[in-house]
Amino acid sequence: MRARSTTAVVGIVGAAVLALAPATASASGLPSYEQWQSDVQKALTGVNEYLDGARADHTAIVLDIDNTALETHYHEGRANKPVLSAAQHAQQLGMEVLIVSARAVGGEDESMQQLSDAGYRPDKICLREHGEAKEDGKLRCRKEFTDGGLKITANIGNRSTDFYGGYFDRKFQLPDYGGQLS
Repeated sequence: MRARSTTAVVGIVGAAVLALAPATASASGLPSYEQWQSDVQKALTGVNEYLDGARADHTAIVLDIDNTALETHYHEGRANKPVLSAAQHAQQLGMEVLIVSARAVGGEDESMQQLSDAGYRPDKICLREHGEAKEDGKLRCRKEFTDGGLKITANIGNRSTDFYGGYFDRKFQLPDYGGQLS
């Protein structure tokens, strides 16, 4: 009888401790929101100083949307504040903020509204054409912007497809935890 009651007490105490402990990872294996934000901050270390030094005529930065500009996985529709801060700093310097996303053509108005609702004021958007691979669409968009006379000084994204093929000076790669954040 004593072994059962001891086991029950240990089980109850253990459950209580787990219930009170802060979440460090979600069921999907992704880190907590707080850890993700810490990792985002690390990835963006020095971005404002870099932008200060890169200021010139016709300069721009590129942002991806999902899990970069917006907290799509953790808080859908909400701004990823460190990225929003970098975008606002770029615009204060006179740079354009360009959106390049793997979202499909036809979704420009909805995407721009989501970004606006979250506090962004992007200058232009370019989305992936139907049938186009993600990396090819993003490369095409950056090429079109540079062919139009803009110099992309910084590219902020969270996937390798955000950086494929160049047409930017420096990348700031946010975590995607092995592809778990798309």
